[in-house]
Amino acid sequence: MSKLDMSNSSLLQLETLWLIDSEPSHSYKLLKELSEKLNRKVTNGALHPILKKLLQNKFIKVKNKGNRGKKIYSITPKGRKVLHSACKEFCAVAGDMFAKFVCLKCGTKIK
Repeated sequence: MSKLDMSNSSLLQLETLWLIDSEPSHSYKLLKELSEKLNRKVTNGALHPILKKLLQNKFIKVKNKGNRGKKIYSITPKGRKVLHSACKEFCAVAGDMFAKFVCLKCGTKIK
């Protein structure tokens, strides 16, 4: 099974996958939500290569076309499995920084 690279750019990939798992979304909504969460502007030039990579790895799919032909991205079972695995890996690595953190997606507790 493929997994997410935990490099700096892939943290954006992880957050994108997380948002799509929370709610199928089109790219404009993802741009807006990512920019709000990260407190910095996320551009099309940053997001679209991530969406392309997530699609190529079959972590997401284009569920349907929304209003005005917008692509709606949704997570696949493979993507959910990879997200869960990446969440556990992140929790293991970041354990000391977030001593009482519990992942809202997978329930992993950092000890």
